Amino acid sequence: MTQDNKSTTPARKRFSRARLQEVKDAQAIPKLDRSQNPFAAAPVQEMFWLLSQVQQAGPAFVIRMAFKVSGSLNITALAKAFEELANRHEVLRARFTIREGTLLVDHVQPEGAFPLEHIILPSNRDADAALASQMQVPMDMQNGPLAQAHLFTRSDGEDVLLIRLHHAIADDASADILWQELSLIYTALIADQPLPELEPVAAFLDVAHHRGTMAKTREDQAYWQETLTECPPLSSPAGDARPRVFDHAGATHRFEFGTPLLQKIDSFATGNQVTPFAIGLAAWVLFLQGQLGQSDIVTAVPVSHRNQRALMQTVGPLLNTLALRFDRSPPLEKAAFVKDVQARFLQANEHATLPINQVIELADPARSAAHHPLFQTMFSWITHKASKPVTLANLPVHPLSVPNTA
Repeated sequence: MTQDNKSTTPARKRFSRARLQEVKDAQAIPKLDRSQNPFAAAPVQEMFWLLSQVQQAGPAFVIRMAFKVSGSLNITALAKAFEELANRHEVLRARFTIREGTLLVDHVQPEGAFPLEHIILPSNRDADAALASQMQVPMDMQNGPLAQAHLFTRSDGEDVLLIRLHHAIADDASADILWQELSLIYTALIADQPLPELEPVAAFLDVAHHRGTMAKTREDQAYWQETLTECPPLSSPAGDARPRVFDHAGATHRFEFGTPLLQKIDSFATGNQVTPFAIGLAAWVLFLQGQLGQSDIVTAVPVSHRNQRALMQTVGPLLNTLALRFDRSPPLEKAAFVKDVQARFLQANEHATLPINQVIELADPARSAAHHPLFQTMFSWITHKASKPVTLANLPVHPLSVPNTA
């Protein structure tokens, strides 16, 4: 008995501290009166609206996940699971409209907000071709739905599940959260068990409004104005002329670093007190400067706003973009250059509460239909943690590489 008491006491203390922190975080984000619907859209949603309207970007701002499912799926239960996700997370039901010059967001009823389309492929139709075709279909921010699922059943009975989320309602972390919940809900449905309760989390609408009311300091505005004033666009490689109006046609090229190089990166990071991210960003800067023959460059880094416990399970575009300027040639000493790159990122991140569209207005760069006003490249460093095997109930699920051409 004594040993049992000793073993359980620490767990209770850890749990109580965690719950206390969750309560504090939740209280810091007040809830809006939902009867006042519709609400002003968040700055990040305004940005995606503008880009989709002006540039006709189509599928460029859509997050995609694809999975091969082995075994017999219960289609009815799966469709119900997606509907339950829309019921739990109102941001998945978002629709946008302009009224008196203001972008507003409304939330429709859950039914039909996250539809599952079941497509039975003919024997001569390749699943990869069907996936590629579906991924090019644009999403309508005004009419929706902005969360969609497509199930392709092949002639051999194997299923491929494609999930698409518009960036105006989700980020990559949101996609992971939704997949975890989908698996739990689907498992409960086919077992005829009660649906798992959703842990109390802050809704994106409340988070966005709360962040919008936070004061943007003059220091933030002065930093971005001073840093980005008269920043040049990137020159084109090999002197190629840019098209007059850029489009979003592109491709994905994959390569592996290999274990020896990764070990060298870790060793360099430890020995010089820098992060692997800073090493990768420094290499990216060197690559751009060398390829373009341009020492003064601006590149971008996406950053997450999930810095509170209450936001870890929030579904929504909790992200911003930092425009980082590197305006001098690197020193000969590699460690000093990487430390400088890391310091510049950390300094910019201290002013990350100012949305990128407001930063663009402050910098007031020369505008051109041929390229983005502040940056034409982005460096995104994603660390994948080891996770449990992906399943839907007892069915094995294998993530598929999604070809990205937008």
